[in-house]
Amino acid sequence: IAINQKEDIANANANYAALKQKDAQQDIAINQKEDIANANANYAALKQKDAQQDAAIATKARQDFIVDYLSKMSLQPETFENEAALKAKYPDGKPGIMVTVDTGHKWIYANGQWNDCGVYQSAGFTDDQNQTFNNALRGQAFIYDHSQVVPPYDDLNTLPANTTVSYMVGNGHTIKNTPDQRDDYTVITIGPRDRTKITGSVQVAVRFPDVVWTRMYWSDWGDWMRISSFGTKNANIYDDKTLVAPYDDLNTLPLGTSVTYSYGYDKVKNSPNIYGPFTVSTLAGGESITTASQIAVTDSGICYVRFGTSSWVRLAEYHKNINISSEEQAKSLGYDDLNNLPNNATVMYSIQSSLLKNSPISAKDSIEVNTIAHNDDSKYGRTQEAYNLTTGERYTRLLNGDVITDWEKVITSDMLDLSNLNDKANLPSLSMFGKFAVVGDSYASGVLAKDDGTTFAGGQDNLQWPVMMARKWGTTMLHLAKGGLSTRTWLTDDQGLTKLNSSDPQDIYYLCLGINDYYGLGEDYLGTAADMDSGADTFYGNYAKIIKAIQAKAPNAPIIMFGVANGDTVPAKFSNAQKEIASKFGIPFVSEREDPFFTSDYYNNFMSGGHPQATGYAAMALAMERLIQKTIVKNNDYFNKFGW
Repeated sequence: IAINQKEDIANANANYAALKQKDAQQDIAINQKEDIANANANYAALKQKDAQQDAAIATKARQDFIVDYLSKMSLQPETFENEAALKAKYPDGKPGIMVTVDTGHKWIYANGQWNDCGVYQSAGFTDDQNQTFNNALRGQAFIYDHSQVVPPYDDLNTLPANTTVSYMVGNGHTIKNTPDQRDDYTVITIGPRDRTKITGSVQVAVRFPDVVWTRMYWSDWGDWMRISSFGTKNANIYDDKTLVAPYDDLNTLPLGTSVTYSYGYDKVKNSPNIYGPFTVSTLAGGESITTASQIAVTDSGICYVRFGTSSWVRLAEYHKNINISSEEQAKSLGYDDLNNLPNNATVMYSIQSSLLKNSPISAKDSIEVNTIAHNDDSKYGRTQEAYNLTTGERYTRLLNGDVITDWEKVITSDMLDLSNLNDKANLPSLSMFGKFAVVGDSYASGVLAKDDGTTFAGGQDNLQWPVMMARKWGTTMLHLAKGGLSTRTWLTDDQGLTKLNSSDPQDIYYLCLGINDYYGLGEDYLGTAADMDSGADTFYGNYAKIIKAIQAKAPNAPIIMFGVANGDTVPAKFSNAQKEIASKFGIPFVSEREDPFFTSDYYNNFMSGGHPQATGYAAMALAMERLIQKTIVKNNDYFNKFGW
């Protein structure tokens, strides 16, 4: 049994091996049959796929084309603001990659057109391009309600960089650090995105519709500077609603503007003396009104000018000789004040003279005024003549800078009535002064000039007005005068101080020097009031020496000082000095021009060589007599002490 079992086992293993080999052979046969069966189908499919690939390959660029195209391309893309800018520059295309900043997309020109190829994701932008993108204006806000006024938009100091913010939040100032406390601006902030490094930032604020401000950050925000005006280049002020700041004050007008005041010309501050419509042009000379200049022109053609906020100066007017027919016209021209009339012009008033300022006539009569000057621009050495058109009376005065003399009525020879004196009953007899002295020059010495005006006849006793006055009153006269003497030469001449010191004291002294001071020595000799105490060699100083010498000689004698009769510019200055000198020493001063004789044609038009003739001296004696008498009456307290 054991032997048989071993044989069975051996046979079984042999059979299994044969079976396994047969099975493998069957699998190979089956697989071969399957491959052969599917071969035709697989071949047909492969052939179809190969045809499809050939068609696709035909649409692709050739290798040599690709190489050629890539050789022309720039590896650095060009940047454009937007698609329109790209197509405007390269309408027919260009090899390479182009980038539009507004979208960040790349563009390639192919098949005859520009193609948007999506977001550019190559190596990235250059540093310059990135800086441009970072610093570009990238945001805009519109603040139209108070609820939106929150940080950072509630303070112009904290606005984000490179933004445009418009404010229109109505009444009530709620925004901090605005230019002029208002809430209606558009503010552009330009600077680094990093707000911790904002040095060099700039802000521009525009307020609709008129002005622009700017400021800069440099360690801190600077002050706002108004740099321009837009909507107010030509503004018209026509009612109370428009007569508001900054237009209610010419000192605050925006620079570079032209503003017409058809209303409010009598209300606007810091204007010239204008009583009618006018236009003011403010010419920018810097950043403020103090460095600008202004020109104001009235509707009647008068022009004023000033620099900064200085005083207005009237320059010119387009018409001078004019007839004023109404009070309104006079005010609109500025002609309602005779002090302001233009030079070398004749202005006739068909209105009441009483409506005018500084008129010599207070009645309802009409008046005509001539202003005479060396040139149209001068304020000095001018004279005015005024004519009463109703009565024919004539008046004159001097305008010398800010010094304007009183009007004086001009008396012609046919009008001169020496017997008609006001308060004649009160005039004192001059015989109360038994002996008097006259300190003077050729006018007190009766000097004559012949017809040629250059040949002089020496002083004659009969023609000296002091001699004639003494003869009339039965008194005696001490002659301390001589032709050609001035206050300087009187102190050294034998007929002056020397004779005074050697003479007896007189009852009264008349001081009549001055003509040769202004005529011969000139304005430079005038000096100052301080010279009266210092004793300087000037008109002030030397006249004071003369008075002191007289007071030392006759301490109880009254003294009268006479101002010069000539009303021209320089003589008037000497006459004003005489007033100061007289006041200093407490003695009466009287202007010879107070007597009508010295402003009459009879006195001024019948001289020879600058001197009166015989009849002129005779009339002068009576005029001086009248002046002395009136001076005594007007200075009663001073002369009541005579004889004590």
